[in-house]
Amino acid sequence: MKPLRIHTGRLDLIPATLEILKADRNDRRELARLLDAAVPGSWPPPLLDDATITEFIRMAAGNADPLFISWYWVRDDPAEGGRMLVGSGGIASSPAP
Repeated sequence: MKPLRIHTGRLDLIPATLEILKADRNDRRELARLLDAAVPGSWPPPLLDDATITEFIRMAAGNADPLFISWYWVRDDPAEGGRMLVGSGGIASSPAP
């Protein structure tokens, strides 16, 4: 079953599957293919460093955090040049105090 995507008039929210997360870390072309969007040269943003994406992969692979979910944000606007990866974000459990 294909993961649920949320689509508005100009924005797609695409769940960060394990396959997408691995592509984000290792293969920009594959990431573009999986998101069906151009990946800008400035990708990844500063807070999505190698340690962060590796932790996201760990959480997604082992279902280590039942509250973990991350989304990729793709602008889908023909007037602005088509589909372009513009961001990502998500939530996870808070670390234990």
